[in-house]
Amino acid sequence: TYFLHPCLNQLADLFHGRPVLLIERRLELVRLVSHNTHKRLVSCLQGQLGTDTEKRHKKLPLTGLSQTMQEGGSQLGEESMIGKMMDVCGEAEGKLAFELLQHEMQMEKDILDPLNQLAEVEIPNILKQRKQLAKLVLDYDSLLETQAEYHRRSLAALEVVIPTIQTQQDSWIEKPAFGTALEEHLKRTNREIALPIEACVMMLLETGMKEEGLFRIAAGASKLKKLKAALDCSTSQLEGFYSDPHAVAGALKSYLRELPEPLMTFSLYDEWIQASNTLDSDKRLQALWVTCDHLPKAHKANFRYLVKFLAKLAQDSDVNKMTPSNIAIVLGPNLLWSKTEGTLAEMAAATSVHVLAIIEPIIQHADWFFPEEVDFNVSGMFSLPSHPPTPDPEPILDRKRPGSMGQDGDSHTPRKDRYLSRPNLSLSLPLTLPSRPKTLSRQESRGPAVSALYVVANESITVTETPTEDLPSPDFKAVPQSNVDPTNPVTNK
Repeated sequence: TYFLHPCLNQLADLFHGRPVLLIERRLELVRLVSHNTHKRLVSCLQGQLGTDTEKRHKKLPLTGLSQTMQEGGSQLGEESMIGKMMDVCGEAEGKLAFELLQHEMQMEKDILDPLNQLAEVEIPNILKQRKQLAKLVLDYDSLLETQAEYHRRSLAALEVVIPTIQTQQDSWIEKPAFGTALEEHLKRTNREIALPIEACVMMLLETGMKEEGLFRIAAGASKLKKLKAALDCSTSQLEGFYSDPHAVAGALKSYLRELPEPLMTFSLYDEWIQASNTLDSDKRLQALWVTCDHLPKAHKANFRYLVKFLAKLAQDSDVNKMTPSNIAIVLGPNLLWSKTEGTLAEMAAATSVHVLAIIEPIIQHADWFFPEEVDFNVSGMFSLPSHPPTPDPEPILDRKRPGSMGQDGDSHTPRKDRYLSRPNLSLSLPLTLPSRPKTLSRQESRGPAVSALYVVANESITVTETPTEDLPSPDFKAVPQSNVDPTNPVTNK
């Protein structure tokens, strides 16, 4: 508050100093000199100060002399020399009287009035304002003291109430989920799956599975902002968003991207990239499975939940056009990114190809990576979709995970996933990354294991099952072949 009136403060400082006293004395001297000069000048005037022009002209001595001389000339007559001169000189005196009148009026305007204004108005006003300033300084000091007391009392009141407010905020469950660490959000809400993930998945299961371009078509910014705010508050205000699946998909992408640490974690970034660079397609899937198994418990549960949903979404790719490849392109950068600093373009260029090679096969083989069935309504807070689930017509083969392989890591025991195979078809396609930046086509950006699916997509397919037995490794539990149902996508890890 003190700085609201800097000019007043400066004047107050000057008011208490010696320069102000010197200025006051000087002003008084100027006023006295101006007053005396004005008085003497007025006494030098031949006309009456302040009267109108005609009356002032008549009272001039020269005007009276002019009239007298002209009257004398008229009496003497123009026949005589003296009469003629009296008349001419009287007329000249009249002209001089007029010039004198003009001179005095101009002097009054330019000199006398300003001197009088200075001596009688301006300097007294300055002295008067000085007294007013002294009063204002005292009033301002009182104001500052009053305001200081107000702020002291306010601070004391806030120091009492702020801890109570902080305690209430800390104990309140419903806190913003966007931008909050996953573990913190789950612990605070006592949930297994993050609220934005579950809410968005349940809404999309209800109305968005057949929507073309889901996760690819951007939603309206205003509606997306409202949905994020609703998810931050609770799930009771979501009814109005079921009709806009693109906004729901946008909110899910935004939540994943705003996590302080990506769902697939910074700590495993190098391991994910190393797994995606494995040339052999089977070994690449094994490496991805091992890395996925290294995810922290909370991250793995939410990642499994999301992958299962994305795999379900891909089942309707004929309608929604969202194949595993397309889903990996639009959603992958929101699941894994580098912690290394750099421009957004550089980070995207360095990560996009690897992320595509990671996410696409995981979605494609979701039932192999995560054989357990997922209850999408895990919290029981949402209504189940009204339409029946889409059946999976694809035959399923049995593939072994790393835990069921031999010590040398080489086994021909089939493992359970969505790979389709036929005789004499090799899935060992090398993955080569470009040595210089370029835009990859969809075919070029696919991983070799996924590319094999496109190779056999238009071929006649023979589904076979090769029963073999392998000794389990000490660290993993083998899958008994006698318990494998070829038509069931669920196997035990």
